[in-house]
Amino acid sequence: GLPAKSGVGGGIIAALPSRFGIASYAPQLDLHGNSVRGTYFFERLSADFALHMLDGVVPRDLEECAQELMEVGTHP
Repeated sequence: GLPAKSGVGGGIIAALPSRFGIASYAPQLDLHGNSVRGTYFFERLSADFALHMLDGVVPRDLEECAQELMEVGTHP
């Protein structure tokens, strides 16, 4: 669900355009030379948080989300 690039050393870099970038490192490789755990991680991340860039979900504003997080615990 996320555009990504992997290397033969076990690293994967993924990005959700205009939103964020993230990387993983896990050296166990599959037959294609991709990180086994890294691939699973990105599949779960994309599915659990509805991050597939083509699924049509409009992402929330990052500043709005950050403001909500800053306010957690400040109200009695």
